[in-house]
Amino acid sequence: MTSNGQTYRLTWLAIVLCILLVLPGNFLAHLAWKFSAFFVADAFEQSWLPRWLLDAMVWALRGGLAGTFAMSVTGYVFRRSNLELVAYAAGAVWVAVLVVLTLFPLMVRGSLPDGTLAGVAQTIGVVAGQFAGLAVVRQMRPA
Repeated sequence: MTSNGQTYRLTWLAIVLCILLVLPGNFLAHLAWKFSAFFVADAFEQSWLPRWLLDAMVWALRGGLAGTFAMSVTGYVFRRSNLELVAYAAGAVWVAVLVVLTLFPLMVRGSLPDGTLAGVAQTIGVVAGQFAGLAVVRQMRPA
């Protein structure tokens, strides 16, 4: 029970679900990107932005969509959970996964892996998307 008298239930399970739902959310975001790239491919080919920045933007948007999807579904399923704690904990897990997947090859090979920029951009997108999903869930809850 918290100071305002509200009890939280199954927050640990909500954290696990939010972490796992990022994966199907990422798949849905990939499909959305492929569909939208069909219409805007020419705009990206003739852009003044460098290619690495465009790739980082794509990965960040995909991560943002995946995080928003994960948090929105988690908030719908576990309405009485502490969703702010869920967003922080799931975000911390994804940041820890990024650190491990980046630092391990750095220690073994002495160089960063090829997808480091994509991983960083997507992790930033997932964490930001989870908090955007948290805002959506809060707006949809009755007062």
